[in-house]
Amino acid sequence: MKARFGWVFASAILLGTIGTASAADMAVKAAPLPPVVAYNWTGFYVGGEIGGIWGQADANYVFPPPATFSNHASTGIGGGFVGFQYQWNRLVLGVEANGLGVFEQSLGRSFCNPVTSCAPGLAIGHRWQDGIFTAGGRIGLAAGMWMPYFTGGYAATRLYVPTFTPAIVGVAESFTQDRSGWYAGVGVDYALNRNWIIGVEYRHYDFGTARGVPTRITGVLNPADSLDTSLKADTVVGRVSYKFWSAGPIVAKY
Repeated sequence: MKARFGWVFASAILLGTIGTASAADMAVKAAPLPPVVAYNWTGFYVGGEIGGIWGQADANYVFPPPATFSNHASTGIGGGFVGFQYQWNRLVLGVEANGLGVFEQSLGRSFCNPVTSCAPGLAIGHRWQDGIFTAGGRIGLAAGMWMPYFTGGYAATRLYVPTFTPAIVGVAESFTQDRSGWYAGVGVDYALNRNWIIGVEYRHYDFGTARGVPTRITGVLNPADSLDTSLKADTVVGRVSYKFWSAGPIVAKY
């Protein structure tokens, strides 16, 4: 009788243990996985940006004697942008226009190299006469609230090139050029919520090489001092934008 009671008691404990383990296993399986937050990047947006610019202008006389000049400077830059983008699955395509102002417009001035090719004390300067204006595209990869992207397109600015000599106080001769070129860069955006987005972006600008004929202070052109000038720049900016419209809200996927 005692042996039979022992077997019954042991069987009850075993069944209870199995039942408890099964219930715990079911509870673990029933626990939901953490949600993966998805963001819809489609929409019109406007924003502002601020950062730094590193500019480089190189020039050389077209006619002998050979002489070259090189000016470069770094300063702050800031402006605004407007754009639209559309998301297909994880691919995001968009267009954007920017207007940027350079805080310190001068790129400096330099003496010719070799100095024997120029009159003593002659120097060439370069100056951002206007801001930088761009229009181009963006291609990004949606990764939840993050979106890394490539960007590139058309860029335009205005360059002022003065010549200085010890014999004349101020500018001896100068010319101004409207410059066109291209830009390419990379960036990453992060969506704080449905509307507000922050990001950082790097760009390289290349405005090519163009020939300019200076005008003397007397108002007469001086073709003998014609210069070929190249202009390039690099920028890094922080961005804040507001997206007006979205095809859908932020959703959670399980």
